[in-house]
Amino acid sequence: MLAVNHVPNGVLDLCTNDDRVRRLRDPDLARRANLLPERQRDLVHLVLSGNCTFRQLAALTGENPGTICRRFGRLVRRLRDPVVIALIDDPEELSELYRNVGLARFLHGRSIASLAGEHARPAYEIRAILAYLKTWAAMRKLRRLRAESECVSDR
Repeated sequence: MLAVNHVPNGVLDLCTNDDRVRRLRDPDLARRANLLPERQRDLVHLVLSGNCTFRQLAALTGENPGTICRRFGRLVRRLRDPVVIALIDDPEELSELYRNVGLARFLHGRSIASLAGEHARPAYEIRAILAYLKTWAAMRKLRRLRAESECVSDR
């Protein structure tokens, strides 16, 4: 999480502007980042927009630039996870429970125990849902690749 509690109001505005999302190099990544908690979302937007370097963000937060860089890398890996992409792109294919459990685990990194408690389900059922989601996302990707190859072979 980007710890900016001790930064005076308005300082982060020096690093960003209102059209930051428009200027991102990867609009799909930016769209998925909007589902992150505010501080994580801000970190992704600030770095991808090119308005702040890791060193500038580190100076603002009082953290090590390497910490900011690693945190950003972990966030981007989560945002590019095929399961997360599938959960966000095709929400109507799944029940609300499966989608919520999947996003909480694969995007937000929540533990199985906390998900079991939140959804009043046993841990083995949460594990089964997560296993199903991984398979579902892989099959979705396979179907898409087959459809693309059929389009190419038809030409």
